[in-house]
Amino acid sequence: MTTRTIDPQTLHGFVEYRGVRLTAMGDDGDVLLAIGHPADQTAVKAMRTFLIADCGWARGDVADLGTIAEVAQLLYRRWAAVVTDCGECGGGEGCAMCATIRSHDWWLDYSATEPVEGGFPVTILYLDC
Repeated sequence: MTTRTIDPQTLHGFVEYRGVRLTAMGDDGDVLLAIGHPADQTAVKAMRTFLIADCGWARGDVADLGTIAEVAQLLYRRWAAVVTDCGECGGGEGCAMCATIRSHDWWLDYSATEPVEGGFPVTILYLDC
């Protein structure tokens, strides 16, 4: 997988709540990704606000996720890097996944649990939608 170094603050498609830059990812928007490793309470409150303001969730649905402490237990602290190919085909032109990656302004691999070259910290919450 080829990565490129980027300032995560320049990635488009993020909004900011409580000083935390957030976006929804995944095919169904079921992955919330925050830039950085903010404190648990800050991350959860920002994500709750994001779900209501940007995703149209009802306050009751957000409350059903659990208390701040319960939701904080579901957070994953990872390291992300912007990737430019799938890492399996050598970046070949005939690869459907590489074509998908190249069709977007950015594509993140956020699986690393330790710092990676060109990477930056992220906080992930997987939603059970």
